[in-house]
Amino acid sequence: MRLPGQPPVSLGKNLFILAYLGVQLFLPLRAFFNDKLETRGDFSWNMYSQRYQCQAVYSLTTPDGKTHPMHHKKAFRRSDRSHAVLHRDRLPAFHAWLCDQARRNRALGSIQATVRCSVNIERGVDLIEPDVDLCTAPNYGVKLH
Repeated sequence: MRLPGQPPVSLGKNLFILAYLGVQLFLPLRAFFNDKLETRGDFSWNMYSQRYQCQAVYSLTTPDGKTHPMHHKKAFRRSDRSHAVLHRDRLPAFHAWLCDQARRNRALGSIQATVRCSVNIERGVDLIEPDVDLCTAPNYGVKLH
């Protein structure tokens, strides 16, 4: 009901408000439909509703057969941020960077990794192909599914 002297409410203004509210309500729901192993789903109101944990071990095997641990967390300004790359969509880029850094530092050998992640403390899933050189493997050793 419109009071006398009030301008008419425009249909465009109402549609804009409805569209804005729709985006605010429905956009965060995408995190429920994304696989947390595939991509980071922590940019919404439910970012803490799922517990995502990973264990990652990287090593360099030199041509003489010796294995040296690689402390991958040192690659980050803050080591607690290293978990941000432990998703299938981010690992190939991180591995490409890791291989490039190894070449620049003249570290000869092959880089292997074990990355095991779980969502809500369920059975863990290995994101890396076992016993492959990350620098020469397809998709930098990251399993597609």
